Amino acid sequence: MPDQKKNSSIFSFSKTQLQLLGSAALFFVPVVAIFLVVESLVIDLPSPFKAIGERIEQKGDQVKIAVFGSSQIMQGINAAHFTQEGLNFSSGAQHHNTDFNLLKGLAERLPDLETVVFEVSYSHFEIPHNSKHFWKNGVFLKFYDVNTYNRPVYLKDALLFPSHPAYYSERLLEYYLKDSLPYRYNEFGYDTNLYRGKFKRLQYNLDSIQNSKVRMNNREALQIIDYNTSYFKEMIQYAASKDWNIVIISPPTFSNYNAERIPAIVKRRDSILSEIATAYPAIKFLNCESDTSFKVTEFRNENHLNPEGAERFTKKLDAVINSFNQQP
Repeated sequence: MPDQKKNSSIFSFSKTQLQLLGSAALFFVPVVAIFLVVESLVIDLPSPFKAIGERIEQKGDQVKIAVFGSSQIMQGINAAHFTQEGLNFSSGAQHHNTDFNLLKGLAERLPDLETVVFEVSYSHFEIPHNSKHFWKNGVFLKFYDVNTYNRPVYLKDALLFPSHPAYYSERLLEYYLKDSLPYRYNEFGYDTNLYRGKFKRLQYNLDSIQNSKVRMNNREALQIIDYNTSYFKEMIQYAASKDWNIVIISPPTFSNYNAERIPAIVKRRDSILSEIATAYPAIKFLNCESDTSFKVTEFRNENHLNPEGAERFTKKLDAVINSFNQQP
């Protein structure tokens, strides 16, 4: 009997304690409700990831081409201009480790995949990979159903707003309150309104552009180049084991950008690609960094194309991809 009385008291609360619990519930229930509303609004925001996720659901079993890279490729490749079904999975600040995780995670959902396209632009091998805290991991989980965390996922991992509150707060304000969100995504997740930027502000004036400061990564990082190179070769080996066609690309960059590059970085990058070309003769390369056919009016800034430039670059890539089928 004493034990039973003792056990029952564990679950007994005083009147004051019950009042405190009630007050806490009254506080937290509205907070949780507000958070769920905000999260729902974030999910409904127009985004390239949402558009691509919907395209995977609709056309995933027909996708022949998958493109991976950073913002240069995100803005430089518009999958609407491919002659086959394709998707561009690139995004800002995305590196090879994220590319590879996405590719492996998407492979089963793209059963008809024939060609993979990887970016190796100017200093790609000398930029650190994305950290385990890369905020887009939650985006990929939400819209692509791909775990890029490299660990088991938890409920919080699929929540978008906490992953980047400042970014999403600004997007929510622009879209729902100001109705001024500048993005116009097509069904492939490409922003067809992507003309805004430095070159447009300077009215595409060549003198003004040449005299302006060039923003670029010019830091040599020999301590990571071996790891990044080995990792990229693992990506190539994986794609080759799947019998996929492989294209390695570097997008057009403007003359003032090219003039600021460190020759040693270019040389190291090109040496690595030469090794890969020798080991995998079937790989095709499309390096348009010094392609002078791209006009100033086709750039947003020194190393990003606008939709007009993206159309031409995509069609160049499309011709390379189609050439795989023309070989005897």
